[in-house]
Amino acid sequence: MRSLMRMALLPLALCVAADGHGAQGTQLIEYYGDSTIWGYQSQTGERVAKPAPAVFAESLPTSSRFEVRNEGVNGSTACELLNGTDGRHAPWREQMAKSKARYVLVNFAINDQWKHDLASYTGCLRALARGAQAHGKQMIFETPNPTRDSGPDSLDVYVNAMRKVALEERVPLIDQYRYLTEYLGGQSPTILCPDGLHPSDAVYVMKGRYAAKVFAKTFLER
Repeated sequence: MRSLMRMALLPLALCVAADGHGAQGTQLIEYYGDSTIWGYQSQTGERVAKPAPAVFAESLPTSSRFEVRNEGVNGSTACELLNGTDGRHAPWREQMAKSKARYVLVNFAINDQWKHDLASYTGCLRALARGAQAHGKQMIFETPNPTRDSGPDSLDVYVNAMRKVALEERVPLIDQYRYLTEYLGGQSPTILCPDGLHPSDAVYVMKGRYAAKVFAKTFLER
């Protein structure tokens, strides 16, 4: 991501419905994160045809009941989303106050490990969760895909911090990191991410389908 993440943000928002505000009888899901949510294509920097949130939307067993808005911002972090400094969103309290979303998914860690110390990252995740909950939203955390920085002294530390905050704040977790690490079976993350950071087109599809599976099991199969 580093220098790649400095690319200009395109204004496109991927939604099931055009305005994303929740058509009659539907519930809005806002999907926040970095370039791996926005849909940055590994090695080219273009946007993939189907970022994970788009696949997530179409994979929900009752997809007509939901609208999914892609709120990903290239190069962004949890703290930038919280503070309203990601170049797209207002400070989190304002963002949540005006949001019509019923569910809020948040996926951060890859850029955070470069830009923020662990305590700051943890504090920002906690504040994001509480801010969403204060406005009646169902917060959901999602761990990132493995990258070239995966390891016990690097990205793993931030992923484990998200897991800990999710447990403490009682936030459901979609653990993509565990799912894709197990899929790798000891192989290099470049199997999933040709440039070492961003998923291949096929892995974006895997991520979206897995997220929908966990979401459905958590919220729809009751």
